[in-house]
Amino acid sequence: MQEIIVKIDGTTEKINPSMVFHSRNPMTRRFCVNVYYTEEGSEKWIQLFCQDACTEEPAKTLSTDIREGNIIDFTDYLAERRL
Repeated sequence: MQEIIVKIDGTTEKINPSMVFHSRNPMTRRFCVNVYYTEEGSEKWIQLFCQDACTEEPAKTLSTDIREGNIIDFTDYLAERRL
């Protein structure tokens, strides 16, 4: 997959995703896109949240666009690092 750009905690980072998929939070029932990558031998996860009330279709399309390299700049998306 192609390198993508995200903004986390006010810092812009370039990451090389290994795996990208959409999922639904069972508590909030909102969809997001999960990005898995490794950095310095550590496994890391980032969740990208759609700008509007994200339903399954936009999240699915966004994850496909990331995998296919159609979109690389996600600095306008809310992103959270997951442990």
